[in-house]
Amino acid sequence: MNTETRNIIHTYISLLLRWFNILLGRSYYHVSQPIGRFISKDEIAGYYNDFTKKADWKGISDNEGIPLNILSNGIKVYFPITIAQMALGNYDLWLESKESENKRKFLTLANWLKENQDSKGGWENPWEYLRPSSISNYSAMAQGEGISTLVRAYALTKDISFLNQAEKAYNLMMAPIEKGGCTFFIDEDIYLEEYPEIPRSTVLNGWIYALFGVYDFKIASKDRDVKSVYEKSLETVEKSLKFFDSGYWTYYDLQNNLASHYYHAVHISLLDALYILSDTKTFDHFSNKWKNYERNFFNKSKALTAKALQRLKNPMNITITK
Repeated sequence: MNTETRNIIHTYISLLLRWFNILLGRSYYHVSQPIGRFISKDEIAGYYNDFTKKADWKGISDNEGIPLNILSNGIKVYFPITIAQMALGNYDLWLESKESENKRKFLTLANWLKENQDSKGGWENPWEYLRPSSISNYSAMAQGEGISTLVRAYALTKDISFLNQAEKAYNLMMAPIEKGGCTFFIDEDIYLEEYPEIPRSTVLNGWIYALFGVYDFKIASKDRDVKSVYEKSLETVEKSLKFFDSGYWTYYDLQNNLASHYYHAVHISLLDALYILSDTKTFDHFSNKWKNYERNFFNKSKALTAKALQRLKNPMNITITK
């Protein structure tokens, strides 16, 4: 058996083990993420999705307690999305219980994000391994969740440096893709890209997580320009939802990659949160429509089969293992 054949077999075995862990609920990256429990429309409060199940990291950490992800090629990386979601989960647990340990963990992670931004205001992600089609290692999702973390740290501590770094993160995220940022501006439409790619992929969950960051920065900064950006991107999401609807399930992105069962459920909870924040009936309509897809046995079975075939046809060579 030659090396290429062994690599192919290893890739498919890893993929099957990944699916097995997801189906059994053993994957840290695929825990249930319902709508947040402490949402406020008018002030910085709880996060919009419930990340509390991500607050307790089970993998390896550095000496300061910052999580380190291990890729399937053995490389250890700091992944800002993992760090921000762990922080936001601890923040919600602190709101719930006022346990000092949750507050300590949140501020440790928030401080790491503040101190580890690069000179442009960004956090680099391991896209060269996980998403080679990306033209940079930045991500609107990482920027948005980082902003949401920094803004909550500012609300908690009144340390203006958190807000200043949130502004830098926002400015990098809103720079056009072709200028090293994470955003496509097309006429009046604003697309926040989890993966900066040309042509754009526009991942729905990453877009909305980024939009939550804009919403938080709008509240914290009281900047009218930020408010305008939020409203325009929100309108763009609203009129784009029909393109994420396959007729029986949701698409993960605008390249017609079908969503997994996990991401389909995430899409629903994200729309529920947007409906609370905006009172826009379109979000409630699509949420209910997609919930009905989920309740239909034939739709679920069809989606599971289609997604499995899609993954088998185009498996990821490198994944996050821990």
